[in-house]
Amino acid sequence: RFKVARETFNELAGIARSAPLAPHIDPDQIHTAAGNESITFRNGSRIVFAARERGAIRGFSKVRRLILDEAQILTEAAVSDLAPTMNQAHNPQMILMGTPPKPTDPSEVFTRLREDALSGVAEGTFYGEFSADRDADLDDRRAWAVANASLHTRTPEKAIVRLRKLLSDDDFRREALGIWDDTSTGGLIPLAPWGACADVKSQIVGAVALAVDVTPERTSG
Repeated sequence: RFKVARETFNELAGIARSAPLAPHIDPDQIHTAAGNESITFRNGSRIVFAARERGAIRGFSKVRRLILDEAQILTEAAVSDLAPTMNQAHNPQMILMGTPPKPTDPSEVFTRLREDALSGVAEGTFYGEFSADRDADLDDRRAWAVANASLHTRTPEKAIVRLRKLLSDDDFRREALGIWDDTSTGGLIPLAPWGACADVKSQIVGAVALAVDVTPERTSG
């Protein structure tokens, strides 16, 4: 979102003007025009800020580091615009940050990356997660500390107390304890005998029809 990008830009622009970084940045090269926010270093490197939706950075090239906040609402369409900007960069790196998604979030990208990392099939990926145990007591302040590395420094305990009062139990698990929804589901047919029925030599012959049964609330299928 543009407002989020603008807030991040304002914060980093302040850091850029601080004593340690000021010698490396021309103050005239901190551009604040709406939609064109950027910080240019004297060595030619640039930090560019943009809302990622609607193709905001299409046309960029040699993007070496791409940082995407709120990755739980990162859409497939946005990734298709963003990923090609790194094709010509040397040793590029993409960083995604986010909280466990709600059921209504377009979280396919974030969820898939997490599943690949946890299953061990991902290559060239580091996945780090701050989360309490799935069965943690929501009022256990030790669990709060496990899930929030910034507790008592950048995040005061009273902020978590406020969230506990305002959020539902499910939302508090996600936002404060970093606990992902359980995506495992039961089935009428156990997985082992179902898997044993697979025929790797089978081939589709003729027309194929697929039927999907979904609840009226669209919460499961």
